[in-house]
Amino acid sequence: MKIFFTALVLIFSLQSWTQAENISEFEIDGISIGDNLFDYYSKKEINEGRLYEYKDFKFVGLQLNTKKSSEYDVLQFHYNQIDYEKSKKKSLIVDSVIGALFYPNIKDCYLKKDEIVADIENSLTNFTKDYEGTYKASEDITGKSTMTAVIFASDSGEIGVTCTHYAKEFKNKKNYENNLRVDISSKEFSKWLKYEAYK
Repeated sequence: MKIFFTALVLIFSLQSWTQAENISEFEIDGISIGDNLFDYYSKKEINEGRLYEYKDFKFVGLQLNTKKSSEYDVLQFHYNQIDYEKSKKKSLIVDSVIGALFYPNIKDCYLKKDEIVADIENSLTNFTKDYEGTYKASEDITGKSTMTAVIFASDSGEIGVTCTHYAKEFKNKKNYENNLRVDISSKEFSKWLKYEAYK
């Protein structure tokens, strides 16, 4: 399985955009912010997932295999580890859900990203563009890999659309692949990721 985790700063159901106003109304593979992941995956499937921990341990990332019916190559989730422990590991509430597709040709990724961004801009009035640009992918210390992103924000959370272009040498060494991703994140998680995750 290709590894997808990158430092965070897919295509999900476009038909829901004109109706959704709160971040919890969006979904990827039928999963939304605030859902209990145990309603969709067994404990065995979750335990077999790839964990990603940050310097601050409040939230944890989890990469899971997609279901056979999924339109995505990879799914990622983030959850509050403290709340998970308090529930005695019975409730794993989603604070971020990410769908991704791999693109060997990065130009195809950029085209799809632009298409999704245009759909968001034309459909959602309660989200504003909070960021647009290209920056170095932090996991590649050579600085040759890049992430090109557009982030939309509202009072309830954020939607990010990103193409990650890995340098050939780094990609081969790490078994990474260029990818398109859509991130749907709660306001709490987005704030933590920006200001606390890497302290």
